[in-house]
Amino acid sequence: MTDLGYIYHRGAATLRGAKSGVLGMIINDLSNPFFVEMAIGIEEACQGGAYIPFIANTVENPVRQLQVLRSMREHGAAGLAISPALGASAQELKPLIAEMPVVQVMRRLPGLRASLVAPENKEGARKAVAHLIAGRYEDAARQDEESLRLLATIKPDVDRFFDQVMVMVEDTEIRNNRAALLQQLGLLMNQVADISKLAA
Repeated sequence: MTDLGYIYHRGAATLRGAKSGVLGMIINDLSNPFFVEMAIGIEEACQGGAYIPFIANTVENPVRQLQVLRSMREHGAAGLAISPALGASAQELKPLIAEMPVVQVMRRLPGLRASLVAPENKEGARKAVAHLIAGRYEDAARQDEESLRLLATIKPDVDRFFDQVMVMVEDTEIRNNRAALLQQLGLLMNQVADISKLAA
């Protein structure tokens, strides 16, 4: 066949059936890197096979989406991967995709019965929050440990103060200054732990 210069004519082959080798990809926003990667993956999967990918960007326009769907239907697309445009109507899409294998990507259109490929956003969010909370507690634990270590360094001075300094002296100014010093010490310790919870 090669010696005769034969070239397979897909258009003529299509006359034998209602389907062509076109695999449609209708994307709502081709500027999104995810869809670029998806298109590349589909194109690579189709290489050397019976299907040729055909991509269209609707830029979130439901009217443009219907126009592209009609065109693909007229050309006998064998299947379709679609990320529905915002504001799209399932009732308008249904006649155009009847009896056509369809996969919705990233976004489910209510009322459209078709398979869906999308991330599990709720579960992903739950895991992300759990991870952040765990990291926050770990950071807090590290900070508390460092704070306790710093407090431990002033223990000898605190012990010496309580052993050698009389707070309730007759001189009002001195008494107030020493009481204020103890209050500041208490505030400092309470930043790390509530010392009022300690057993007497």
